[in-house]
Amino acid sequence: MSKFPIRINKKLGSNILIVVFCVVIAVCLTLIGLYLADSAEVGRTAEEAAYIANAGEEIVQIPLLPNRDGEGGYESNPLPIETPLPPGVTPDPNAPTPNPNAPQSTRNPSSSTSNGGGETVPIGRVRVNFLPLLEKNKDVVGWLSISGTVINYPVVQSSKEYPTSYYLSHLYDGKSNIAGSLYIERGTSSTFRDRVNVIRGHRMNNGSMFGGLNKYSKQSYFNKHPVGQLSTPERDYYVYFFAAYETDVDDVMPRNPSDEEYQAYLNAAVSKSLFKANFTPLISDKILTLSTCVVRKDTRRFFLHGILIPMD
Repeated sequence: MSKFPIRINKKLGSNILIVVFCVVIAVCLTLIGLYLADSAEVGRTAEEAAYIANAGEEIVQIPLLPNRDGEGGYESNPLPIETPLPPGVTPDPNAPTPNPNAPQSTRNPSSSTSNGGGETVPIGRVRVNFLPLLEKNKDVVGWLSISGTVINYPVVQSSKEYPTSYYLSHLYDGKSNIAGSLYIERGTSSTFRDRVNVIRGHRMNNGSMFGGLNKYSKQSYFNKHPVGQLSTPERDYYVYFFAAYETDVDDVMPRNPSDEEYQAYLNAAVSKSLFKANFTPLISDKILTLSTCVVRKDTRRFFLHGILIPMD
């Protein structure tokens, strides 16, 4: 029997494999091209936003520890939280009664921010002109930057004309993009006056947006970038970071918890932190949480917490 048909089949099979291989290569190159194009667009759009907002960076020296004596609009006398005594331990009847009107540094010296040597840290202070940003998109509510990192982006909040998920796939200027925007949930304070404020962003593989947030899992990285900045049309804030860790997606504190809930949340955050800060958050503080996803873990998130301290 002739072997010719068999040779034809082998050749045909070989050609099919070559065609399939070429198609796979073409698809991969296309996807890579689209990804790089999106990445370039994110960078270009962020640079454009910085340009139109005149958001130039000025290197300034700030205290390594935030002011905790009540200046800058923060309460000097947060409500005390009763800490339960360990089992078998009874209160000392001769112990002095704390003075609720005493400054916090007197009631709780461990939370004082006196750094002894007046140590400071250089950061890039960004001054943002929000008028041109708001003319471009009224959903812009702030600007987040961390000196020495790629994080230098507008922050948006979806208005009623857009679905809540809109900015998961759109840049601040409304252009469709897989990187999305840094955003806060609809219904939360657009001026960041909630007790707990959360900015969310994608963990991009190229390191843009919150792609490098998990670098705060290392003490050495935190030491280089201990302070960020949040600017709003009303005022600017330093963001003194105090904790970072991986957690469940549902591990989000209500916007305005009770004192007891808030104290417990702060204590848990500090205990879980992958780096150690040189101060402890108080229940009088408002915090900013930066949240992003974790690689190959759909139900996990990486949190970076900081306290908001108004700038002068």
